[in-house]
Amino acid sequence: MVAWRRLTVSAVALVFLAVSFVLLLEIRKPNQKHPPSLGSVFARDRLHSLSGQSKHAYHLSNNSYLPAPVNTLVKREDVTITVESAICRGENVLRNLRSNEGALSPWNKIEELEDNGWAEDPLDEGDERLYHSGDLDAVFAELGVPLTSGFHIRNILQDNDFPNRYGFNTKATEAYYNTEFNTDKGLIIAQGTMSPTHIVVTDERDPANTKNKIVARIPMVSRWSDVVWVHWLDVCKKAKKDPANLEYIIRYHVITPNTQFIMEQINNANTPRGRLSLKWPGKSFHPDSREGLALLGTPHLEGIVWMLKDHHDTIKKSIDMIRIFTSGASYFILVYLK
Repeated sequence: MVAWRRLTVSAVALVFLAVSFVLLLEIRKPNQKHPPSLGSVFARDRLHSLSGQSKHAYHLSNNSYLPAPVNTLVKREDVTITVESAICRGENVLRNLRSNEGALSPWNKIEELEDNGWAEDPLDEGDERLYHSGDLDAVFAELGVPLTSGFHIRNILQDNDFPNRYGFNTKATEAYYNTEFNTDKGLIIAQGTMSPTHIVVTDERDPANTKNKIVARIPMVSRWSDVVWVHWLDVCKKAKKDPANLEYIIRYHVITPNTQFIMEQINNANTPRGRLSLKWPGKSFHPDSREGLALLGTPHLEGIVWMLKDHHDTIKKSIDMIRIFTSGASYFILVYLK
């Protein structure tokens, strides 16, 4: 009997030790926060990216469109570029623009955007109500842009579900490219932008995002250069204007840290972050200059290059000059085409 009791006590002790060990392991685990909802991610990005251009969703390879490489997620507030690395990238971007190699973009119709979940929300058609609220009055005066005619303002939204490249129905990314067009003067103003790729890559509900998962959640037509180009064709058609007469592209209220940093550095290497003060007319650079190449190595200019490159059968123009300036605390880039 004594032996049996000892055996029972020993068994209970072992069970107690095992339970204690498991509880200790649970206590030592790092705290796991609930990831934010996708809606909160959208809200955060809209606050911080009135004009945050992400990397393109596709790139040209062997004359075909393929998913672009997905880089490690970087916080939006971090600067991950140097002037020298931007110049190096800019040299490649400019060389690509001036070459005649590569396939043209296959996207040219509004219906193709609709098939990929994009919808247009026309705000105005040809009146003087503008997003910029006077920020660009001096610019318009110098360029001869009429304030009361030729404007077409659209919120371009990826807010409808769509069939992905594998044929499966996929939820909308809620990406957007808010854009202002002036068909009288050949002007595109890129307002608030948030690409499908950026939204999918920064979806913090799925920290284990893999390249295959990301590609499956991005519509076939996703790049700023393609989506905005199709709308440029559309507004020109309705206004009975030649889309080849595109002369200027403005990147409005640039807040992407890498682009801001390059703008600050090429103006003055001692400029504090976020403190560039360069009122209109600002500073102008030839694309072949060091400063111009550095700007071409930023996401905002690279998107413009892709538009010109992928649609060179219609535009037949290149970048002639790049001007940077500020209005208040806002950064702007004006690209002249010729």
